[in-house]
Amino acid sequence: MNKSKYLDFLECDYDSYVQYMLKASDTTRLIVDINDLRRKDQTLTHDLLNKSIEELLIFEDALNEFVHSKSTIAKRRKVKYYIGLMGSLGNARHLTPRQLKADLLGKMVCVEGIVTSVSKVQVKLERIVQYCAAKKTYTSRCPINGFLAQRDVDGIY
Repeated sequence: MNKSKYLDFLECDYDSYVQYMLKASDTTRLIVDINDLRRKDQTLTHDLLNKSIEELLIFEDALNEFVHSKSTIAKRRKVKYYIGLMGSLGNARHLTPRQLKADLLGKMVCVEGIVTSVSKVQVKLERIVQYCAAKKTYTSRCPINGFLAQRDVDGIY
């Protein structure tokens, strides 16, 4: 299981960083360089980049277990610690917004681009038709400023 590999990595390579994080009481995120992890274990890095959601959760569990074994104060405070990643993801994972595709879901990528326009999403709803099973009737309404009442005129959902 990868949790033991992450624990070994934290113990061997990042013990001083964890101690520093614990001394700085306002910090709950440990920044890990992917290149350090790659030097330690290639397959672990491959798993982290390709199954990033599951592996990041396992890595954070390992970090919390490691921190709680090192500090009784952190264990008593029940603070959750998180992992932040930095470093090279590789050329294939360096993308522009137009290069994002569905096959990259769940994988770690670096997206770079320039924001040229930002807009607020507006409600496009014009009319609502609801069926009331209690009265066996249909009700038609138009939303006002994007909001709808939760009950009809008789107070029935």
